[in-house]
Amino acid sequence: MKRVLCFPSSLRTDIFKDLIKYGQEAKGWNVGLIFPRDKKKTEIFSEILNLGAKRYIPPDFYSEKNAEEIESEKLKIIIKECENATSLSASRIILNGERAMGKAYSEGLYYLRRSRLQKASLSDNTYPEKVVLRIFQYVIKVFEEFRPELIISVRYGSPLVFATYLYSKRSNIPHIVLQHSRVLKNRMFWTNDFLLHNPFIKNVFDNKLENNTEASDESYDYMTEFRKKPFIASYVASEKLGILSKRTWLDTYKGFYSAFTNNIPVLPKIYDHYRIKLMQLCHRKFFKSYEADDLKKIKYIYYPLHLEPEMMLNQYAALWHNQRHTTKFISTMLPIGYKLIVREHIKNWGRRYKEYYKYLTRLPSVILVGPLESQFKYIQNADLIITDNGSTGWEGLLLKKPVITLEKTFYDVPGLSIQATKPSKLDKYILKALNDVNVYKSNEYDCRLRLFIDAEDETTLSVECNAEDHVQMINRLLN
Repeated sequence: MKRVLCFPSSLRTDIFKDLIKYGQEAKGWNVGLIFPRDKKKTEIFSEILNLGAKRYIPPDFYSEKNAEEIESEKLKIIIKECENATSLSASRIILNGERAMGKAYSEGLYYLRRSRLQKASLSDNTYPEKVVLRIFQYVIKVFEEFRPELIISVRYGSPLVFATYLYSKRSNIPHIVLQHSRVLKNRMFWTNDFLLHNPFIKNVFDNKLENNTEASDESYDYMTEFRKKPFIASYVASEKLGILSKRTWLDTYKGFYSAFTNNIPVLPKIYDHYRIKLMQLCHRKFFKSYEADDLKKIKYIYYPLHLEPEMMLNQYAALWHNQRHTTKFISTMLPIGYKLIVREHIKNWGRRYKEYYKYLTRLPSVILVGPLESQFKYIQNADLIITDNGSTGWEGLLLKKPVITLEKTFYDVPGLSIQATKPSKLDKYILKALNDVNVYKSNEYDCRLRLFIDAEDETTLSVECNAEDHVQMINRLLN
């Protein structure tokens, strides 16, 4: 019997529910569920709990209880073993918790509702490490009691899941995650890759390339459609922006009413909402706007900002998590005559301090543009795109633009982007990208993109597939 420890997620809860139930009934899984007290989620997973699943409710990791116990040398030795097993520092959990215990790492973002944890972390810089110790203490306790043989979750993002990943590696227990494809909509895959990349795609792509496999008509249609009318490639980003664009003033007030009925303080939420609206109006003066014809007259490099805090930065591109620093660094590497156009992220707008924008607009050759305009006109007319690990690089490749990535990305596989493996020599990579023509001729360039798209399609699952399909992919990954 497989002992499976699960972190049910609000992202694709339906898939997790069906998978876990199928595992219990058809595969004999002994299931453990980790999720906090949540009435709605408890109802969703009530059937699974009734089938015998063991539930573990995380405690308040921010309490001062058991302070002496968590300082034990035995616990610290175990955490060091986790660090050695993964070559990852446990302190990175603090950066992952930037919204709370890692608040000291947050620059330029305004948070109205400071939590007890944020206040404690800012007043005592030894406090975050104590929280990390408590999290590990809980993870170890659950592992010792449940003795899992497999852990499944989405991403390794939250401090609790990240600590679980570190401990599972130390214990040689597979921890796999469900990840949405960032290439194709309505596709997903299971992975044990820390960077959340598709574990099967490289071999499939390489085999197609080596065997001169003909790309599919579907991949041709995908590229043709994109180049005719670009769209946001990332499934999660497009879904979030779609939801955001459909929200009305009525939805906002429904949220206030829901908070009131659930005994959540409403006044801070109202104040925060209107403060964001006010700041959006006040900060407009920092943003410039260009039409496509104007952009054609400017020699520029394009760098889009991420949402902050953002797991793709904090966990997978930690060197670049401070985007103010990244912007400054890139601006120091600009060739003469070039501008750096920096586009704000829609969800950061209204949450910044004005000093943040003042700083960016004072940097030599930096131009700040707003988040409401389409990003694609800036991509299409750029001489070069620089991104840490964002999907803008993938969109740039589809539009045949030179792309420099500062970290590993999911679109490294076709070999079309330039990876800045030595950031101190970023100017060298920039000059190379601006002066060199594409390494591959147009037909080979497109062929690589199309084979990559085909390989992604062949190594992922439809969001409509059944639990048995998920189990088969999981077994393939584990084997």
